[in-house]
Amino acid sequence: LSPPPPLPTPPTRVYLTHTRSKQMRAGDIIFFYMSRGQHADSQSITSVGVIAGVNHPQDYNELARITARRSAYTDPQLRAFAARGAVTAIDFLLVGHLGQRVPLSDLLTKKILKGWPQSVTTIRAECYATLKRALNLGFSV
Repeated sequence: LSPPPPLPTPPTRVYLTHTRSKQMRAGDIIFFYMSRGQHADSQSITSVGVIAGVNHPQDYNELARITARRSAYTDPQLRAFAARGAVTAIDFLLVGHLGQRVPLSDLLTKKILKGWPQSVTTIRAECYATLKRALNLGFSV
């Protein structure tokens, strides 16, 4: 018998930030927090992903190449993003959107965060264990 064909690699998405953090590595779990807004899920963790890679594009052309059809940004938005300074492009695999969002109040009460996240924030292992119990993806992360 021949081995089964390899599974297709799921497409990655790209998240752009101006963070100066250099701590992110492939394989790290990334949580997405929706900040203030009119949406009912604002100020809560809404989604989970796994970092596939981190890039630091040097200019708009490199940023456009890295994000090609994998981000929600329009070309003018990418140009504006690049013009504002150093960009970090986080390639990630979307694990899923949380069925029940984890609100900021829970993150503060359970001491997962000390305040609302203003940028990419690292959480301690024991805080991740607490947060993991709150995730309801239908499978273990």
